[in-house]
Order: sequence, then C-alpha cells, then structure tokens
Amino acid sequence: MSAANQPVSAANQHLIRRTLYTVPKEVRDEFRREAARRKIKFVAEIGEFSLAEEDSPDLAWATDIAWNAYEIEIPSIVQGAKNLKSAAFEASAKNARWIRLDGLHHRRATLIAENLPTGEATPLSYLRDAKRPKPANPLAGFFLTAPDRAVAVFDSLTPYPGGLVPLAEEKKGPPSRAYLKLWEICSRLEKAGVRPPHPGEATLDLGSCPGGWTWALAELGAAVFSVDGAPIDSTVAKRPEVTYLKADAFKLPPSKTDWLFSDMICEPKRLPELIERWRMAGCERFVLSIKFKG
Repeated sequence: MSAANQPVSAANQHLIRRTLYTVPKEVRDEFRREAARRKIKFVAEIGEFSLAEEDSPDLAWATDIAWNAYEIEIPSIVQGAKNLKSAAFEASAKNARWIRLDGLHHRRATLIAENLPTGEATPLSYLRDAKRPKPANPLAGFFLTAPDRAVAVFDSLTPYPGGLVPLAEEKKGPPSRAYLKLWEICSRLEKAGVRPPHPGEATLDLGSCPGGWTWALAELGAAVFSVDGAPIDSTVAKRPEVTYLKADAFKLPPSKTDWLFSDMICEPKRLPELIERWRMAGCERFVLSIKFKG
C-alpha cells in the first residue's frame, strides 16, 4: 500500500485526508461543470484551490491534482507547525521542506512557516548544459483555510506541491516565449516518469512558426522536423538539429517519428484524425496544445 493510500493512524486523528485540485480562475466555470457531472462535493474553495473528499476522481480542467493532501488542525502557531510535521511523517515525507502557498490568513501562515524547515521552488530550465540538482529533501506545501485549519500537500501531478511550476526564462535564443509551455510539459512528463525528448530521438513540430518549440526541442538535443506554412525564425532554421519545411501540417504525409508536437491554432475537432494518422505510422508519443476560438 502506498503512503498516499495508508489510513491515518490513531495518533494522528487531527489529519483528514483530502483531494486537492488547483484550478485557475480562467477555467473555473468549466471545472465546476465537470465536477457537477461527476457529482463531486467540495469541502472548501480557497482561491485557486478546491478541496474535496479523499480519492476524488481525476478532472480534466484541473491544472494540478494532489491525492496526498491533508486537512490539519492548527490550534496555535507552534502546535500548528508540529501538526504539519506530523502530517509529513504520516505521508512518508518526514524530512520535507515547506513552501507556503496562497491561502487565507497570510500573517498567521507566515508565523507558522517560521517554525518549519523551509524550501524553495527552483525555476526549471531544460537547456542541454544545465545541471538541475534534485532537492535533497522532498518539498511540501501548506496554506490556511481558517485560523485553526490548514491544508498540507505532499505530492501532486506537477513538480512542486500545489501546482507550482516556476520556469526560468532564457534571454538569448528563443524567438518567442512559447518554449515556456514546452518546459512545463517536460516537467510534467518527468513527474509522470516519462523522459522528455533527448539526443538521438526524432521529433516533429507542426505549426512551428515562429519556432519557439522547435528551438526548445533542438536545445534538448533532439532532431527536429519543423513544419509550418510560414517561415520560422532564421536563426532557429539554421541550427544543425533543425530541418524546416514550408507546408500545410494537415497535408503532410505521415512517416516514422518518435514524438509529434503541435502548438497549432486549429479547430480542436481536427486533431483526433491527425493523431490517428501519425499513430498508424508508428508514432507513440504526442504533445498537443488544444486551443478554443475566442
């Protein structure tokens, strides 16, 4: 049995296991409609966080989900910190370093944090020569829902608890900021145990203009076949890892490739057929952004 599925011990009855969803305000209406269809009842909604019963289902409109979250009593500053540490022990993260997340009662939360070993969400970058050390201790997050209640988060779908994905901006090289989306995708792939594209792998970037994703894939060392009806940035096009073709991505004959990437602006209903064509040609890994008109 995993730590996330273990029952709370008798010594830790101040802990109530919950499911925590992170939902930006831009998609909260869609999230609520999806949750209503699944008959999910929420215990609390604090900013971008929605707290539900333990083992609630995966919801597509949540940008992050933590099934290993606990609601915790905070009777005082000092005892609250002790209870958070107790929750970390329960979640097999006794050496966790803590990040204070956005919730309620910020001043009280800051005082509690002063009684905890603190950590830092280091900005992520995926440049080939970057050496990104793994934290020596796991990170945990917490926020207050009331003066005497907190939620502790020990694991989620994103690299840092509570949905934090801080990204390092590259000042030289990328022709647009679209590469940041790809850095976030890579971080989520790694968290799920999937290695991002690496040297020796063939990648296809559809709808690549001006070349932000093509640049990022080339920085990872992969060979990139970059396709768009408009030209990509000339500096990116000249890179040895990049082959650029001016063409309609939907008319491109499928061939063998390790990864298909697409940040195209197109009707979402056109994507399933596109994926199936390339899947039949042998591609097994897809990363596509879905964009809705308006």
